[in-house]
Amino acid sequence: ERAESISTQLIKIYKRSDVEIVFYRGGHYYNLQGSVVDKNDIYKYLVIGQEKIFYDDIYDLKLL
Repeated sequence: ERAESISTQLIKIYKRSDVEIVFYRGGHYYNLQGSVVDKNDIYKYLVIGQEKIFYDDIYDLKLL
């Protein structure tokens, strides 16, 4: 259910979209808010600020 919700949100995201994202990395969850700098659907990642976040690491995603 969560994966389906995240997939739906990812479809709506474009460069310069403002998002709030919770993602998992290195044993911890991180919360990040910012503007999408890059989106790559082939390699399945978003770049927000300096952070490259792979789709599989996303726990929650909201468009602002």
